[in-house]
Amino acid sequence: MIKKLRRRFILMTMGIVTLVLLAIFLVVFISIQGVMKKNTKSALQFALLTSVEPQQKTDETLTDITVPQEGSPLERDGHSDRGEGIPAYLFDITDEDEPVLIKGDPEVLEREDAGELVDMAIGEGTQEGKLEDKSLMFSIRGDYIAFVDTAATDKVMSSVVMIGILVFAATLLLFFVLSIFLSKWAVRPTERAWKQQKRFVADASHDLKTPLTIILSNADIAMQQDGAEDGHMSMIREEAIRMKQLIEQMLQMARLDAIETKLKAERVDLSAAIEGGLLPFDALLFEHGVTLTSEIEPNLFVMGNEDELRRMLEALMDNACKYTPEGESVIVSVKANAKKKAVLEVRNTGVCLTSEQLNHIFDRFYRAEDSRTTLSSYGLGLSIAQAIAHRHKSEIKVASNAEIGVSFTIELPLHTDP
Repeated sequence: MIKKLRRRFILMTMGIVTLVLLAIFLVVFISIQGVMKKNTKSALQFALLTSVEPQQKTDETLTDITVPQEGSPLERDGHSDRGEGIPAYLFDITDEDEPVLIKGDPEVLEREDAGELVDMAIGEGTQEGKLEDKSLMFSIRGDYIAFVDTAATDKVMSSVVMIGILVFAATLLLFFVLSIFLSKWAVRPTERAWKQQKRFVADASHDLKTPLTIILSNADIAMQQDGAEDGHMSMIREEAIRMKQLIEQMLQMARLDAIETKLKAERVDLSAAIEGGLLPFDALLFEHGVTLTSEIEPNLFVMGNEDELRRMLEALMDNACKYTPEGESVIVSVKANAKKKAVLEVRNTGVCLTSEQLNHIFDRFYRAEDSRTTLSSYGLGLSIAQAIAHRHKSEIKVASNAEIGVSFTIELPLHTDP
């Protein structure tokens, strides 16, 4: 239980942290991308201003647009000056065969075919767009076309994404380590209360067993001395027996819950253990008018504790005895599946559980309303069976419908000969 609480705490913490980090990085990325796009469009618009009245533009104004940076397809190695801003170029495409460079580094024509760039931009069929393979954005206005070099902005965005991923991973790792330590601190009061509760149940069960045993002994002696069964004495004896059974189940549950109790696993012949465990129920089911059918594949060995596996079967069979109507059947099967696991199934017909009952069927002290007798059921049997399954690194699965009735299934890894 404590381990489950810690796992839930860690998962909840990491889920919240992940969502918050994703939201932060998404906002940062969108903001940076928006600024980059705005600057790029501003550079395009500024370049196109030259086309309005080029004769009025001074050389000083033209040089405000910086020349290409390193890595740009419009850069001629060794001939680019460095400046601030985004590199921009303006062409007069009155004659598409011979575009004229109005703004930008004139030496660009020595390396890049301006005509090819213009043709590629016009071929896009839009007034504005981007040549992805050239890292250039363009804007066409009448007889003029402006290009803006986006190599630097693309590199910045790639760096932002890479840094974001690294920071995201490092932050998640840090919070994961912190959540592990915090989970110990958060569940400490619950763990303390849980241990105290288990200790109380175990101690109370031990302390109550002795007086109940004395009551039963005295009741038996009194009934023998009277020579006949006294109604009041018989009732005292029956109630004492019921109370003793409940205390034994509570004590067994407390032992299974104990963290310090480890499973003493050994090689167990599951087939023989199940077959032997069914013998006491044959006559009991016959008295209730229920047919017992067993389909046990021989020589199936698993690693586990034979006594606990028998108690698990006893709990499942006891449940089947109480809830199977007269004239129906209880089918027990043990067989190997393709996953090299031994599959134990206990199924009883004539009963169909609701989804609400299935959700609570392993809860402690839960009892379905249609039990054969509520007086003989305390709602701990299936909880004990599930606890034993968990100690064997497995889990009991339950299914129910009108066709199959109620089926409890558990899978245990097969253990081959050493």
